[in-house]
Amino acid sequence: MPKLVCWPVDALEKIFREDEPGSEGKVIIESARNEFESGQIAVRCQEAVELRLACGPLEHAETGERLQCMPRFVGYVKVRENVRKTPPEEIIHSAPAEFPDYLMHDSRLKIRAGQTQPIWLTVFVPASASPGTYEGTIVVRADGAQESVGIQLTVHEATVPAERSLYLTNWMNPANLAKFGGVEPWSEEHWRILASHAASMAAHRQNVILTPLSLISIHRAGGSLSFDFTRFDRWVRLFRESGVDGLIEGDHLAGRSGDWRSGFSLVGREATENGTRTILPPVPVESKECDAFLSQFLPALQEHLEEQGWIDNYVQHLADEPIDANAESYRHLADLVKKYAPRLRRIDATMTVNVKGCLEIWVPVLDQFDRNMAFYRDRIAAGDQVWFYTCLGPAGKYPNRFIDFSLLKVRLLHWLNFKYGLSGYLHWGYNHWTEDPFNDTQPMWSHGAPLPAGDMCIVYPGPKGPLESLRYEAMRDGVEDYELLRTLSRRKPKAASKLCDELVRSPTDYERRIGEFRDLRRRLLRMLDHGAG
Repeated sequence: MPKLVCWPVDALEKIFREDEPGSEGKVIIESARNEFESGQIAVRCQEAVELRLACGPLEHAETGERLQCMPRFVGYVKVRENVRKTPPEEIIHSAPAEFPDYLMHDSRLKIRAGQTQPIWLTVFVPASASPGTYEGTIVVRADGAQESVGIQLTVHEATVPAERSLYLTNWMNPANLAKFGGVEPWSEEHWRILASHAASMAAHRQNVILTPLSLISIHRAGGSLSFDFTRFDRWVRLFRESGVDGLIEGDHLAGRSGDWRSGFSLVGREATENGTRTILPPVPVESKECDAFLSQFLPALQEHLEEQGWIDNYVQHLADEPIDANAESYRHLADLVKKYAPRLRRIDATMTVNVKGCLEIWVPVLDQFDRNMAFYRDRIAAGDQVWFYTCLGPAGKYPNRFIDFSLLKVRLLHWLNFKYGLSGYLHWGYNHWTEDPFNDTQPMWSHGAPLPAGDMCIVYPGPKGPLESLRYEAMRDGVEDYELLRTLSRRKPKAASKLCDELVRSPTDYERRIGEFRDLRRRLLRMLDHGAG
């Protein structure tokens, strides 16, 4: 009979194949109410075996209430090189290597002899749960052998608000869902796959959805255009009914006409004329053709949003990541949007401050926000919203959500939201998979450099819907932390700020030690236990 070894590991730790057994003990989890919390164990066997899992409910020591605990095997993906410009002390494991990242749907898993396998535990604590201690056990079986690890969950009186005040968006590629699902785009099967991803987004507190304007059918008769919003409306309703109901994020009207420094051109769009599909070609935003299109499209879009009651929940992208060199072109487009659809709030990821007056919602990349903090504080004071984003960068000592970064770096992104009063977070990479998403996590990008591992996606394709990642779980935890900090700040603003400042001193100076983070979050929960909700 094979000998299994099981031990608990903090859910902020990444477990690698070669990790040696740790100390015995219980999985310790502390949670507010109305939030998800995670635990983790590791399993190792000197023989090749097939693992099976069983996890009963966690039972309250006094009331007998039960909470379900869901175990999932953690899958590995290949990382061929670490994120460039990362200080050695920030690297949790050198590449090339396999890194733990996705949560599997499989009920059984074969592991090799002498290989360590992580198992992820997820508990949802409803708002109605009684505070106190809940106990349970995770059982691992393999070829007649069996080992178990105790689970101890402490539920606090503190409650994560049902309202989702932090705007969160990860940009979805709908075509990839159809491709990896083996279905026709916009078939009923495709819509069902979209629904499974919408449910996962809502469960991870995403409340903003990038909405393709190509869903709006265009019909042309001579110089006149008309618009059919049927598919657009179905998309919006699907996500809103699933719980992704904060903002409808209209995708970009324009893109660069050439290299990085070039001006912007209107995105080419398909139109139907006399039953024949034609293409409205890309044209410079300064052209008469662009004006002619937007003068018809934007008023129709605004009117439709008003009719549906969505106008206050809609934001419009103009063109992605303007820089100083094309700021004038961007300003021209912004003026057109303001002229033809004055009720549409404008939003974009920006890499310049020289577009003041063009946006109601600024989304600077994190390091640019760090360098221009006074400017963005002025924009907030003037009534604009400021979010932030990460993508290929920043790297170095900045937090980000790359696969070879610690999970604490992911979680602390949203402590930055609270610290600096930034009301949203944007990332481009929900599911921009390569042909082999599990083995090719770093496609070549530009100038011979690979994309940082994990930049292009935070979920993976699965047979029953998305395979969620450890990074997605850590992101949700960070958003829940943000909501708890906001709850505390409504009662004791100085105490909330002081607590946050202990953990996050600047965008590059923050706590890296998991134990210190756990102690500080425990203090947050205890402060909220005494009447703060």
